[in-house]
Amino acid sequence: MSRSAILQAQRADIRGEAGVGYILKPSSDLPPMMFTVEELEALRLGARALLT
Repeated sequence: MSRSAILQAQRADIRGEAGVGYILKPSSDLPPMMFTVEELEALRLGARALLT
């Protein structure tokens, strides 16, 4: 099950489609999320790329 499907099952108001992108309404709250080591590394690298 994809992360967007999991969030939608938890009633997060997410719109969009795979390969195009997703939008979460600004007034929405996200439930706590757990990431794998690989996902955390990808987030870290992405954030670092934005800062350089």
